[in-house]
Amino acid sequence: MADPLDLGTPLTNQKHERFAQLVVSGRPQSRAFIEAGFKGATDNAINANASRLITNDKVAARIAELRIPALAIAQAQAEEAVFTAAWILKRAAATHRAASRAKQYGPAIAALSLMAKPLTEFSDKVDARVLHGIVKVERGTRSLT
Repeated sequence: MADPLDLGTPLTNQKHERFAQLVVSGRPQSRAFIEAGFKGATDNAINANASRLITNDKVAARIAELRIPALAIAQAQAEEAVFTAAWILKRAAATHRAASRAKQYGPAIAALSLMAKPLTEFSDKVDARVLHGIVKVERGTRSLT
C-alpha cells in the first residue's frame, strides 16, 4: 500500500516544480508563476503564461500528485476539528453571558440564536427578539421588524 504522504518524484525543471508546489499551497496561478521565478512583460502575459503552464501535462500531473497528501492532511485536520453539539452549546452560552455583561447585544443575540437552534431543528428561519429584557424566539419568520 502506498504511503498517502509520499510526495512522489519532483519535476526536473525546478521552476515548474516550485510552481506546482505553490499552486497546491493555494497561491493564485499568476502569483505562483512569479514566485517560482518566471517573468512576464505585462500582467496579461503573466496570466496567459501561468494558464499555459498549469495545463502542461507534466505540471498538471505533478499538481495532482502533490494534492493527494495535501488532501490526506486536510482530512486528518478536519477529523480533529469535529465539535460536539454539547461543546458548541457550552461555548455559545459562555459567549452569550459575556456579551450580555458587556452590553454587546448583537453578539449576545447571535449566541442565543445558536443555542435556540436545537429547539427549532436547526431551522434557518429563527428570529430572536429582546423586548424589555425578555427573549422571544420565533420559528417560521424571516423578518425582525
